[in-house]
Amino acid sequence: MTTSQYAHPEALVSTEWVAEHLKDPKVRIIESNEDVLLYDTGHIPGAVHVDWRRDLNDQIIRDYLDPKGFAELAGRIGITPETTVVFYGDKSNWWACYALWVFSLFGHKDLRIVNGGRDKWISEKRELTRDVPKYASTDYPVPPKRLDDQIRAFYDETLAQSKSRGPLIDVRSPGEYKGEITVRDLVKNALRMRPDRIILGEVRGAEAFDMLQAMNTGHEGSLTTVHANSPRDALARIENMVSMANLNIPERAVRHQIAAALHAVVQIARLSDGTRKVITVSEILGMDGDSVAMRDIFEFERSGIDEGGKVRGAFRATGIRPQFAERLAVAGARLRPALFESKAEV
Repeated sequence: MTTSQYAHPEALVSTEWVAEHLKDPKVRIIESNEDVLLYDTGHIPGAVHVDWRRDLNDQIIRDYLDPKGFAELAGRIGITPETTVVFYGDKSNWWACYALWVFSLFGHKDLRIVNGGRDKWISEKRELTRDVPKYASTDYPVPPKRLDDQIRAFYDETLAQSKSRGPLIDVRSPGEYKGEITVRDLVKNALRMRPDRIILGEVRGAEAFDMLQAMNTGHEGSLTTVHANSPRDALARIENMVSMANLNIPERAVRHQIAAALHAVVQIARLSDGTRKVITVSEILGMDGDSVAMRDIFEFERSGIDEGGKVRGAFRATGIRPQFAERLAVAGARLRPALFESKAEV
């Protein structure tokens, strides 16, 4: 399809057009990605970053920002109602188009999207920079209202359209449309809801990468389980599962992600008498050369089996106070110093 066949061909601009307007004061280029960390790795010179989670959504209720919030955002990035705003991003401009739509929700007129997005700019070996531009703030007028009634369809309207057999376009992925939802899809969708933490029952594949990303981007308190014979084996399994995402990330980089994301590994084992017990609680210390450093904080010492066939032993502290104890204290969960010198027979 050529641009002339689009309903609004003027909304699509080429990378050549962008390159020619990098220093045009009437143009503001905005990068908006699903991966909110990408901008810092390199972006189009002069482009500002709009984080779809932080900048385009209300931080208290599940809705878009209000007109006052939009005016503050627009003023912060230095645009006026007359500015030509050009969006681009990763994943075929997925979230860049979302950002463009939110801007249109407040009536900004001149909005464009870069044909091919971030990937096309990079594939053409065009210039990237890590320099964050600084533009003078503007006094963007507060829009009188959001244009919800014009470009948003709510539940009742959608239901009525469906019942009347009117046209509906489902823009979800083929897997979502067919009901073929993977655990990785669920993790990604959960992250779009701006959670405080992620709790994933078990990681068994490529979703391990998304779980690590969540843990490394402010979702403290996240939990998951992995099947392995020891804490060290669990880290190796996570590393192997990340490789299933086919992202060609170097092994050391994956280990660094693991070391940064995890604070503790709790191993639970099924013993010979059928009971399940915590065997070790280990702390992740960070990187030691090319390996992830860890040490045991608590461990279960087996002493034998009694006459009834029950496994006997003791839960014993190793005498080491974990580094994450201070983080727990700040969060209001103070651990008694004596806990790390204790021993309990079972």
